[in-house]
Amino acid sequence: MNLDAKQLSQLLRTQHYPVSKGDIIELFRQNGLDPNLLKELETILPDKDFNSASEVLDVVPMWEEN
Repeated sequence: MNLDAKQLSQLLRTQHYPVSKGDIIELFRQNGLDPNLLKELETILPDKDFNSASEVLDVVPMWEEN
């Protein structure tokens, strides 16, 4: 299963922040994100805690909702 940008954004908004990079990756893994996109995500995201969905989306702008 491959999730689209809107689904990814909605998943991020369900989280209780702050969350770690590992928490975000695991969230997407459990919800069927393509393994190639997971690898890309692991490369793109800095190793830190995020305080909001918007903060995550700022790092991965291609996932922003239009």
